[in-house]
Amino acid sequence: MARPLIGSVLERNAQSSKTQPKSPAPSPTPNGFPAATHRSKSAFARAREARNAAAAADAAGGSTRPQDVPAVVPSASVASTSSAPSSSTQPTHILQPGPSRVRDEASGDAEMLRRVEEENAHRVAAMSDAERKQEKEDVVERFGPGISDLLKRVREARERRAKEEGSGATGGRAEAASPMNVDAMGDEDDVRSDTSDPNVEVPLVNTRPRSRSVELSEKVSPPPILSTSSTRPSTPSRPNRRLRFAQLSSDDVHVYESAPASPKARTAALALPPPPDASDKSIASLGTFKGTVPDPRSVEDALKASAAGDENGQTSPMKVDATPISSSEPSNPSPSDPPPPPLEDPPDEGTPEDIRRRFFPHLPPDDPSLAWIQSSLSSSSPSPIGLPASSSSSSPAKPNADEPRFDLTGAIIPPSAASTLPSHLGLHHHADAQGRAGYTLDDMFLLARSTVPSQRATMLTVLSRIARRLSRAGDDGVPELAGKESELRSRVLAAGLGALGERGGVGIAAIDVVWACLPGWNQRSGGTKADARCIGTSAPISHASSTALLKTIQPAEFLAQLATLLSRPRGSIPPESASQLLDVLLFLARESTQLAEAIVSTPGLVNAVVGLFLLTPISTSSDSATSPGADPAALALLEALVQASRGNARAIAEGADGLLRFVVSAVPLERSAGAGDGGGDDPLTGDRGRGTELLLVGTLGVYTALAAYGMHASVATTAQAYFSALAARVLASLASLGSLDSVASIPASGAPSARDSYGVIALATAWARLVEAWTVGAIDPHMTSPPHEILWSQVAGWGWGGEMCAVAASLCRLASPSDVVASDSGAEGSRLREDVEVACAAAWNAASAWLEGARVNGVKGGEAERAQAIEALRPLFDGPASDGGGVVRRAVEDTRESLQAISETGADQAALEGLLVKLGQKAAVLGAAIRLFLACTPTGVQPATLTRPPFVLPFEDISALCGALVTHPLWDALAPPSRPSTTPGTSDTAPPTPNPNPTLRKGRLSPAPRAHTRALPTLLAHFVQLSRLVPGTPPDLWLAQALAVLGRLAPGDEAFAVWIVQRVGGMMTVRVLGALGVPVPAGTEAGAGAGAEESGKAAGASEVDVIMPFLMHTVRPVAFARQDGEEGVVVEEEERVYIAPAHPTPESIRRCTTLRLPAAYPSAQYHGQGQGQGQGPGGIPAGLPLARDWALSPIDHLLRSGTSPVFGSRSFPENWDGSETSVVRASFMLVLAAREALVRHGLGAEFAMSREEAVFGCMKVFMLEHGQPGEIGGGEGSAGGGDEVFRDKTVDSLMRAVLAPFRFGAAPNALFPPYDADARRDTGSLEDVSRRFLGAGTPFFQFYTDFLALYDAISFAHPTFSALLLPPTTASRYAHDYRKLLYADYAHVLRTLRTPVADVLGDPREWLWPLESEQTVVHAYLQTLAGGRPLQGFVRLVAVHHVAGNVWPDMRSGAEPQPQPQQKSASAKLLRAVVEQCDNATVREVLCYRQVREGGFVPPPACFSLDEVIKVQRIRLIGEMLGDAVRERLEGVFREGAQFA
Repeated sequence: MARPLIGSVLERNAQSSKTQPKSPAPSPTPNGFPAATHRSKSAFARAREARNAAAAADAAGGSTRPQDVPAVVPSASVASTSSAPSSSTQPTHILQPGPSRVRDEASGDAEMLRRVEEENAHRVAAMSDAERKQEKEDVVERFGPGISDLLKRVREARERRAKEEGSGATGGRAEAASPMNVDAMGDEDDVRSDTSDPNVEVPLVNTRPRSRSVELSEKVSPPPILSTSSTRPSTPSRPNRRLRFAQLSSDDVHVYESAPASPKARTAALALPPPPDASDKSIASLGTFKGTVPDPRSVEDALKASAAGDENGQTSPMKVDATPISSSEPSNPSPSDPPPPPLEDPPDEGTPEDIRRRFFPHLPPDDPSLAWIQSSLSSSSPSPIGLPASSSSSSPAKPNADEPRFDLTGAIIPPSAASTLPSHLGLHHHADAQGRAGYTLDDMFLLARSTVPSQRATMLTVLSRIARRLSRAGDDGVPELAGKESELRSRVLAAGLGALGERGGVGIAAIDVVWACLPGWNQRSGGTKADARCIGTSAPISHASSTALLKTIQPAEFLAQLATLLSRPRGSIPPESASQLLDVLLFLARESTQLAEAIVSTPGLVNAVVGLFLLTPISTSSDSATSPGADPAALALLEALVQASRGNARAIAEGADGLLRFVVSAVPLERSAGAGDGGGDDPLTGDRGRGTELLLVGTLGVYTALAAYGMHASVATTAQAYFSALAARVLASLASLGSLDSVASIPASGAPSARDSYGVIALATAWARLVEAWTVGAIDPHMTSPPHEILWSQVAGWGWGGEMCAVAASLCRLASPSDVVASDSGAEGSRLREDVEVACAAAWNAASAWLEGARVNGVKGGEAERAQAIEALRPLFDGPASDGGGVVRRAVEDTRESLQAISETGADQAALEGLLVKLGQKAAVLGAAIRLFLACTPTGVQPATLTRPPFVLPFEDISALCGALVTHPLWDALAPPSRPSTTPGTSDTAPPTPNPNPTLRKGRLSPAPRAHTRALPTLLAHFVQLSRLVPGTPPDLWLAQALAVLGRLAPGDEAFAVWIVQRVGGMMTVRVLGALGVPVPAGTEAGAGAGAEESGKAAGASEVDVIMPFLMHTVRPVAFARQDGEEGVVVEEEERVYIAPAHPTPESIRRCTTLRLPAAYPSAQYHGQGQGQGQGPGGIPAGLPLARDWALSPIDHLLRSGTSPVFGSRSFPENWDGSETSVVRASFMLVLAAREALVRHGLGAEFAMSREEAVFGCMKVFMLEHGQPGEIGGGEGSAGGGDEVFRDKTVDSLMRAVLAPFRFGAAPNALFPPYDADARRDTGSLEDVSRRFLGAGTPFFQFYTDFLALYDAISFAHPTFSALLLPPTTASRYAHDYRKLLYADYAHVLRTLRTPVADVLGDPREWLWPLESEQTVVHAYLQTLAGGRPLQGFVRLVAVHHVAGNVWPDMRSGAEPQPQPQQKSASAKLLRAVVEQCDNATVREVLCYRQVREGGFVPPPACFSLDEVIKVQRIRLIGEMLGDAVRERLEGVFREGAQFA
């Protein structure tokens, strides 16, 4: 940097003749204006030239102006130079002002200040009060409110300085004038710039004793960036320049949050910390600091002690030698100096003093920062390195000896070996218990945040190894940490995320940690690499299995970090680490749809993956080991992203053409003719061919996923030549496989190896699935995006249908028992057979799609295509030794064995999931075979009239298998666990469903195996379609099969559900209803047409047709939005979430929004128990799987007609003319018909409506609006003059028929088994059932309160209405609030409840046990019995039971709590109240009533008969509680007995 423009300001000699400088006169110009200055040179260059010119002018004029800073002379030469003449010893360029000038300047300043003060004082004295006030306000407004304090402190400082200068005048002026005088700086907080006399040298070090604080500050030199450069002069300052410090208050100080341990680390991917007053369990802890922090007070005391020692002349151990340093010559010791102290013996090696001298020589022995040395050697365990133990009392708390310690490989060190291992292994460190080898988890989490990169990388590596061991629980995991896997997984993941952005070894170790905690968890194979056997073999599903773990991650920041890492130049990240990042992305994409969408929306992330893993150079040499190749896992990632949502598919389809490179490179056109010769340069054979084949299979999988949305089908036309060559290659490869004798044997020349066989089968499977998707898209070209992407004429011209039949024939021959699979009984042959069967199913589905499309677009409904297919396929299925028939029969047998094994698996979760995988594969094979059979049947076949099947299938075996499958307890494992009641005090003691396998309890199955069960409902749906055509199938049998299968359909099977509901509604004719015993309203037209059932319009069943629009919405909910336009136009909206079926359809191609199943797969009867589940648009339950009360869903639309999408969409037929009464009638008729069909064929207990569903459905009828017009008020079927729906005679008879099986007089039966813990099925409570309709915000208690108030207002003691009030008051399932509401708040309505015991909807023991313990309810029971109007029927029995149970101890069994002393007193009071307040009949009933919980229910009057032993006990107890007088008066009651009113 250049020197300052103005140098030292010096006094000039009066005799100097040098003229004053003049400003240069501008040169004249012709036009009179100044000359223009051009910017050809920068301002810095012009300034530099000006300075050079000025220097040259000064040199020419003989100027002696100083240009450098005066030199500073060490103090050691002061004495020697002070006596010598300054003219001979001082250099000419060193000029310093003398002390006389300093004194003159100081006196001048003081004189000026004195004059200013006097002048100000005169001016203030001359002011008035108003002027003074105004001046003060002006000063405060200009300088701020703190100006008065500032001026006061300035005056005090000036007075103090004047006082000190006066006292120091006699003490020594040279010392006061020194610019480095510490004492002068301490009080005034300013630095003087005064210079000394030229004849006096300035000392560098003050020789006076200094304070301790100054010595400590001088020990550490400032960093270079804070030091003043010695190559340039400092800017001169004024002599009186001072540094002032503001007076701060607590409001002026802002405390910032502490920074992370590593300032460069970006930990944005971690979850944010919770507020100070809240806690968040999802935030992982990185450990707890167990060391000791020196007390600041101890450091302050040490400093004060040192300062006191200096004042007393003592030497402090913390004082640094302040001997002046001379720059001239070394000083010689004086003879008078004391001799140096003798040298101390060096301390023993390993002692704290030795460690201090070797590693911390600049610190004193008693420095508090070295306390860790003493504490580290105070361990009680023997030291392996021979260090003596310290007895310091300041050591931290001893660590837990049982805490596991790990070595650097992640293995646990046995406690016996931890104290004996040598120190050279690197297992001893400066943490707790350094005498023991190994690292605890807290040690590793702490060191994982170290600022030393190597230490941090080592600990992260150890943590990743521990995570791998933790993931292998039960195998070679860590038994010492059993039960803590999830917590440690989150903590280890948080440690890895904190270092993910680092470079070098730390970043690589962090990537490995994240991989081990996410995709590497529970993967012994070492990753999620795609292979030929796993790509696309199962249905996609949103796992959501690590929801709590993913809370540790901030997805947006984490994915942005991954995008940054993957966007680095190729080679910046090792290939292994890059592959791990790809696995992490694949894991997240499959975890949830939200994460998959976040991956696609992250800028640059997908492009970085494609560029790094797919757009790699394709090697043309036979040896591709030296060239980087594409990674098939990247294609699996793209497929998973496409499957997540339609938006993702639209984004990825834009660059899908780039994937054709893998098709072109794998299937060259010049080799298509001889594709099967097995030449050595075949791109699909050998080691290089296996990688090419994986890329080809992955590419076909991505195109298949896009085709499921109707996207990018144009690539079939663009690359038609290559796809035709691919089809020829597949056929030729399958033909070569058929010539093998055994997979395990050495193949002949030209035959593919065993590994090549897997690749060929996987390629055939992927190609068949792609052909199926493209064929379905061509059925209706308007469904693709954009339309007409592919046409049916193109599909017919390319001959895909014939190719798929040929592929299916080749695969069936390959899977025949006489071929390769049967000859190999090992595991290799078994796996190959499973793959061949999956490929057969894919080929059959592709052929079925071709036949289904030909039925729509072909000539005569595809008659020629069916004939072609039957000709090619019939030989495969006909005959006992047929290839295709063998595949089907083997699939039936394997499915039956899998179901049996699942029932007997026990609690082995891993074994259960393996069986589910096998079960799903076999079910897919059977479903594909049945679909092919249906596609080959001619159009227009009436039910039960198929006399000539296209080929033979084992129908009886398939029927028995589907019957066992639909009732298997496996479906309970797919259901979510039942939630407890939301009402306080609810006690649900209903016995659970009997299930021999505890693993199959509700909610025990993880989301991942559910993907393999996707084929189960598809198989059942195809079976129902087939069963309808088989001759001899009775209508009631098919109705039971259809209703049972309807309850098993999952999201994505809406097309099958719509088909079943339409056919079931078409069967509800008068003839069928009468055969099923359903009461039909009078006046209904009789007779059904011949084709009524097929068309879906049943003649004479208008009451059922009226609810079909509501049922269609229940199966497939659609959201509608109202628009308040000029004409009130209503616009239909697409479904928010439309899950694609297992096999695409033209409708699903246009409407589906995702290809994934939801993570939760609830069964029908538990659908909607979670918060918000099961509620569709308008707050009405809708969607698959259906609840068992789905037939009553039209009543929900009546109750919420204002928000019902069906009413809002105007989707009714033109001739629809229904009323509330007709809708209710039709709903209950369908319920009764369905229940009767299910009960007849043994399916009622599983699929018919439960008691709670029936009760709540009838309750909703009574809650309908009143005053409705129509046939309710009159007519033959009306109640006669009423305007409520429930008063209609037909509606009332239908409701009583629905509730009849649950009456105590009709039980036990198939729908309501006996009250036995081993036989009853948990059907949920009314609170669970009502949650589907009421939602999470409205409790059932509120609904029951409104229901009870409505009964009080309009019921007029309606018997069905009265019976519905009692179920919520049971003592075994509901809180006491319900009983208090009825017996206390609405006690006046009890006199109208005359329901007899036989008509109670349930077993009476549900109301009687357990005994009521809530005293307010017991008091309400007593008040109802003591009232003027006695109770009647069942409500009186309940009140007597609980009052007597709280009085007599003999009614309490082992299950009931025995009375305590205070309860005995309450029993006496209760008995006295009964005797004094109740009439004789009530007293007689309470005294003589008895029930026992262990036995069966004893109905009245038998429950009022006591044996002699009980009578004697109660008489004695009366005397103890009420006295002998009362005992004698009541003794006669026991002899007369009681008569129940």
